[in-house]
Amino acid sequence: MRKGFPVFVLLSTLVVPLVLINPPVRAASVSFDQISWGDGTGGFEDQYSQWGEASVSFSGADAASLAPLGSGYAGWVNIVTAVAGGSNNNWAVENMPVVFDKAGDLDGDLPFTYQFDLGQTDGSLVSGLSYSLTLSATPLTVEPSGSLTSGGVVGVTDLEGSTTNAGFEGDEAGSFAQDTIGAAVAGAVAGALIATNGRGTIQTSLTNIAVVAEQKNGCAPGAAARSIKYLQQMFPSSLNITQSAQQVYGTLTNLMQSDTGPTSRRGTAINNFISGKNLYFTTNNLSIAPTVVTTNFGQVVSALNSTGDVEIGVSWAGGGGHCIFVTGVTTLYTNGVPYRYIVNGLQDPKQGSGSISNQTTQYTFDTSGNLLDNGGGFLNSFRIETVTVPEPGTAELAGLGIGALALLQTMRRRRRT
Repeated sequence: MRKGFPVFVLLSTLVVPLVLINPPVRAASVSFDQISWGDGTGGFEDQYSQWGEASVSFSGADAASLAPLGSGYAGWVNIVTAVAGGSNNNWAVENMPVVFDKAGDLDGDLPFTYQFDLGQTDGSLVSGLSYSLTLSATPLTVEPSGSLTSGGVVGVTDLEGSTTNAGFEGDEAGSFAQDTIGAAVAGAVAGALIATNGRGTIQTSLTNIAVVAEQKNGCAPGAAARSIKYLQQMFPSSLNITQSAQQVYGTLTNLMQSDTGPTSRRGTAINNFISGKNLYFTTNNLSIAPTVVTTNFGQVVSALNSTGDVEIGVSWAGGGGHCIFVTGVTTLYTNGVPYRYIVNGLQDPKQGSGSISNQTTQYTFDTSGNLLDNGGGFLNSFRIETVTVPEPGTAELAGLGIGALALLQTMRRRRRT
């Protein structure tokens, strides 16, 4: 029934893991924030919002709680929270898959950031909560039970645009607070699993991706700048890009005709994103193929594993959209068929602040492309670029192969003579 999935994380539908009652010893740690949405001029669109944020850091000691997957590990994150005056025993992060492509990533990658609903009245300051964090090798069929631990909540101001224009990308604010759900309970009961053949990932650590300080509504040129510098990192001898990531961002902002900055209300038109990025390739004489636009998750998995770069555009349920640099796609299966897709990416959470770090984010989609978290919406498109010339090492090997073939043919002719 599961032919083709030789390495996987599988949940038995008959046995509920003991981790539900006695969570395993782990080294994973979590910190919590309450998001206030800034307006770009020093004020707020929504101060002390209902959005909470959990950032989970891992270490090599967590490998014992995970299942082997290829040369790395995979597992499931579950977080339960309780907020005074808000949600009580809230399953804030439900069966969210986490994949480490190699053992070293457990200690070396960025924290995984998940958003959830604090449940309090909007505008109420939250300074603390109680929580439990469970890391398991199989998804859970019921909410984790047991005692909760007290933790502090830090107030942060995120600025990620404000556009509601159809066909434009620039923001992440403005939608109602929602918990993060990977494999829902129904999927867990049906045997949700992660397989190597449904996993696509960038070919370097998250910490190696360039940081871009975006202006308000600058997510689209920011995502593209990260992509271009990633391709240069993968093909240093083929792509002569003298600009820094920040300079690439500035150039792309102009080529894409992006409306960014404190007074911006639009962001970047999707068509201008594609044409502007392709114009950057041609004007800089870069050996990068024109952008391929698709909604096929399998095509994205193949592109990532073939050292292509990918951005994703999502359209929010309330209008407007957002664009991020894609770092990985994980396919969840039930009964041997795709059930959900988890898209991981990097973004600047504090536009206009001169950010000095990237933040991870995740989107959960059903097989029809409907966005199941982050306030809801749908997949607009993936944008894929690939380098069109081989690295010198590859070219030299090909030349040696051709030379050897010619020598062999010459020797054969001499023997016949």
